[in-house]
Amino acid sequence: MVYHPGLCNVAQSEGPIMKPHLLLCSVVMFGSAIQANAQTVEFRGSLCLTKTAAACSTDGWQVGDCFLMRYSPPMLGTNGPGTELTLFGQSYADNYSLASGSLIGSKMTPVVALHIGRTGYSFNSTMRIQGQKPNPLLSSSPSVSFTGSLSNFGDSANCTVDFTASGVNRP
Repeated sequence: MVYHPGLCNVAQSEGPIMKPHLLLCSVVMFGSAIQANAQTVEFRGSLCLTKTAAACSTDGWQVGDCFLMRYSPPMLGTNGPGTELTLFGQSYADNYSLASGSLIGSKMTPVVALHIGRTGYSFNSTMRIQGQKPNPLLSSSPSVSFTGSLSNFGDSANCTVDFTASGVNRP
């Protein structure tokens, strides 16, 4: 909260203008507190593969592979309307994003998929999130867990994986 010493001085707010002055002071101070507390909501944790298609073995993906994860759900805190999921492996990162909306549901939804390793490029992928807990997820939720699926995982053709993920709300 930002305090302006001259703005909210009750001793200077006497007479008929006192109430409007104090109201203005309250709005300014309350608004500053809201702005200071609003922040990006991001859950950090891990994502592990629980099922892999046969095509995944070509690139070495298998059940039990785990990755560091960052998950930013839409419309929480200062998050915009998009959904972001980033996975970090030992020497690369993949990001899956939906520009607007949620990936929660039974339908596989096209996402923008980006890979950064020795080079950076985009690839085609679809994704869904199921069984998110808590539901609804709030800015103040201390943690999140969910299951889901990704197609063309890690840019591996015809490699669809199921996963489980959990993360804690970053401070």
